[in-house]
Amino acid sequence: MNANALLEELRILGVVAVPAGDRLRVRAPRRLITPKLRRSLAEHKAELLALLRRDGAAQAAHTPKAVNDPDDLPWDWREEWAERVAIRMMDGGQAREHAEAEALAEIIARMVAAGVRHSGGQEPRGTDSA
Repeated sequence: MNANALLEELRILGVVAVPAGDRLRVRAPRRLITPKLRRSLAEHKAELLALLRRDGAAQAAHTPKAVNDPDDLPWDWREEWAERVAIRMMDGGQAREHAEAEALAEIIARMVAAGVRHSGGQEPRGTDSA
């Protein structure tokens, strides 16, 4: 993942990243900052700082609606999230909270890579809720 893709993922997650001197200040619900995301932030820190400084207010104006809860996911991606949580808990032995956070980060990364935009979590018309 490059710095631009990471910045897009942060925006979709609703994570606020702000340059503060040579530091990158990140504000987000604790469950969203997984160890993998923390490593990516550290790895791309210099690039992220440069992007944030260069783009400043222009990027803030184009921030998509944040997805920071599984209920905010489009319905088909929400189903995928639930499956990923179950796999992480059953096969990986992860605690529920950790499994949910990592699965959400994984699904959002896949949505970004696929170019999927947030749809408000609404089910398509004509689909019965089970």
